[in-house]
Amino acid sequence: MLKQVHLNGDIMSNYMSNVVSCQYKKKPDELDKVLRFVPSSIGEALLVTDLNAKILFMNSTAENLTGYLEAEVLGTTVMELFEIIDTTTGKVEFPTGDRTKKNTVIRFGKNTSLFTKHGKEVAVYGSVSHIMNDAKNLVGYVIAFFDMTEQRRRERVFKDSGMRDNLTGLYNRSYFTWETTRVKGKQSVPVGLIMCDIDGLKIVNDTLGHNAGDNLLSVVAMILKKSFHEEDIVARIGGDEFAILLFKSSNSAVSNACRRIRKNIAEYNEMNAGLPLSVSLGYAVGNNLSTDISKLIEQADRNMYKEKQQQSRSIKRSVVNTIMRMIGTKDFITQGHCERVKNLMEPVALSLGLSEESINELKLLAEFHDIGKVGIADRILLKPGTLTDEERNEMQRHCEIGQQIAMAAPDLAHIANGILKHHEWWNGTGYPQGIKGEIIPIECRILAVADAYDAMTNDRPYRKAMAPEAALAELKKGAGIQFDPVVVVEFTRMLGALKVYAAASVKDALLKVKRAYIANNPERRLLLRFGGSGELKQQIEDGALADVFISAAHSQMNQLQEKKMLLDETRIELLQNRIVLIASKNSDISCNFQTLTEDQVKKIAVGNPESVPAGKYAQELLMSLGIFEIVKAKLIIAKDVRQVLAFVETENIDVGIVYQTDAQISKAVKILDRAPLESCSPVVYPVAVMKDSNNIEASKEFIKFLTEYQAREIFKKYGFTICGGS
Repeated sequence: MLKQVHLNGDIMSNYMSNVVSCQYKKKPDELDKVLRFVPSSIGEALLVTDLNAKILFMNSTAENLTGYLEAEVLGTTVMELFEIIDTTTGKVEFPTGDRTKKNTVIRFGKNTSLFTKHGKEVAVYGSVSHIMNDAKNLVGYVIAFFDMTEQRRRERVFKDSGMRDNLTGLYNRSYFTWETTRVKGKQSVPVGLIMCDIDGLKIVNDTLGHNAGDNLLSVVAMILKKSFHEEDIVARIGGDEFAILLFKSSNSAVSNACRRIRKNIAEYNEMNAGLPLSVSLGYAVGNNLSTDISKLIEQADRNMYKEKQQQSRSIKRSVVNTIMRMIGTKDFITQGHCERVKNLMEPVALSLGLSEESINELKLLAEFHDIGKVGIADRILLKPGTLTDEERNEMQRHCEIGQQIAMAAPDLAHIANGILKHHEWWNGTGYPQGIKGEIIPIECRILAVADAYDAMTNDRPYRKAMAPEAALAELKKGAGIQFDPVVVVEFTRMLGALKVYAAASVKDALLKVKRAYIANNPERRLLLRFGGSGELKQQIEDGALADVFISAAHSQMNQLQEKKMLLDETRIELLQNRIVLIASKNSDISCNFQTLTEDQVKKIAVGNPESVPAGKYAQELLMSLGIFEIVKAKLIIAKDVRQVLAFVETENIDVGIVYQTDAQISKAVKILDRAPLESCSPVVYPVAVMKDSNNIEASKEFIKFLTEYQAREIFKKYGFTICGGS
């Protein structure tokens, strides 16, 4: 019988001990033949060594795993042949001699790697077992091991999935929290913490969908990875929040890291024309061993929130503007549509007596009422045929999407309700709420009529434009059903009315002239729009339905003429005015233009020289007198001459520079000085008919009326000088 050789280890290793035993004692041939094939048949790689770790045997599995043939390695020690390391503690030491404790199995493998003949790293797991002879003496070792590379890879993936954010691949909040426990160690300080929050992500999610939002998150993750080293802890800790933990980082190092983030974001935005990427950053640094990480997080979070508050409004508006551009690429009619609707709505609002504030709100609503279309699929938005019920329901969502966008943008929040309700019908069968009558905001009722008219009179993907007369007939059919009947009547009248855009400084005089004109021409309707000459000129360039323009300076009229927007041979010089210095009647200030440099005058109100002729004349005057640079710091810029007048009347400003006509109509101001005639350009009011006017003959007749006796007497009463006459 075969005597047992004692081998501490697995069954396969016991087989090997018997094999070794067979090398020392003669055994039956049958058993010897069977045992000879055992080492090459098992799945483990096997090495047999003597007490000095010299290799006596290697099976075929070991040959395949290590890249060596048995003939190459016999007599070579394991240490000479293989580099076997523990990836956490270093090189693995193999026992030699008989110093090891008997019957001990030395296991390795949790972090062990073996480098093959060709330098390939292979993760291995195995054991080193003793070979004992009949006398219980240690005579050698059996090393059994197998390839764990794939299993280790799966383990890493599994482990990684527990500490990684699925979307971005960054560390997750759980791992970040665990890492913060290292902060208390001496090796960690100083420790820096950066908090990072994506600006405007909610708007993107609510309008473009979560796929677009996820894309932004992934881009930010990419930029953060690029901005830091591999050993830095970069984590996504919330929906739109990221945190970066930096060990052994000074205040300047953390500050520089924030600059790297901003630089990389700026480079991304420069290279990508889509949604603008913006983040708010805040950081804190702990220098002491006793640093409380929770307080460090609070401090960094507060600093980040301060930055977010400072740039929130501009960032949200930037996102909204980008969304508007995206609408323009999705729907070729939208941009022009918004401008045309704005120009249709304003004169109706004037006719209905809406306040200036309401008109401004209405214009904003006209511009942004369709912003929710950015969330509607192109296949529906641009479909050439009739929409299915499902598609119609999807299209109708643009009102609610638009409301969500507006609510998220501070500049648009006050029109969010209008955006939501701009498709409600007068009889209550509209959407999305089904409200009716005067419960629908007046702005929405005006928009509904103007929007429908523009849609009918311009080409759409599914039909050609209607004639204006046919469109008006359709509006009248819808009055009392879809549209407010009063608005339809006013809209129809507006299209036939004479629309006069005039400088704010002629407002009071022109309102008197209007009454005289209507008295002489009862069949006419006259709509007046007042504002700064530069502002009105821009509106006309943008398509405002102006028939006649009265400017307070030649420059604005010249610009329209250069663009061939004036009807030939209709431009004349109508009025003249004069620049004066005013103060409140209750003011003790006594000065003239030359003495504005004195300390008694702290603030001087003037119109904006860029858009208000009175402001430009004031600037010319001060420069002509050689005092502009001296008084420049005292200037308070107003949007028009009427605002200058209001500043002085309420004694919020010491003095103001306005037209003589403005000073004459106010009972609360006094004129301190009149500008020398040679000190600035002549204050002339030109008037002309617009080339695109739908009321050319009526416009010409109106200008003729302005030059006749009745109108001239009114203008004189308000302080104007009539050009070309007394």
